[in-house]
Amino acid sequence: NKAVFGKEVAKGIEPTKNIQMPSVSIIDGMSIVQKISGDKKTLAEISALVLLYGLQEGGSSRRIDFVFDLYIERSIKVSERILRDGEKYKV
Repeated sequence: NKAVFGKEVAKGIEPTKNIQMPSVSIIDGMSIVQKISGDKKTLAEISALVLLYGLQEGGSSRRIDFVFDLYIERSIKVSERILRDGEKYKV
């Protein structure tokens, strides 16, 4: 179970108050894309909004990495989503 694994990995880790510079930011690109109302927006407009958000979040970093992922309808993850969220994910 990914949630249990994540909790185990994070046990005993305290967030730092001061991030030493230079730093690196890793941005979850798909979470940004999902927040954007894409109605009547071009790909260029959506890309600009994602970039703007990343620069706002990681602007003081020396490097900013955007990571994108997506769920493929016919994947092993479907069964996990069905168990977690019910019928709405059935293919």
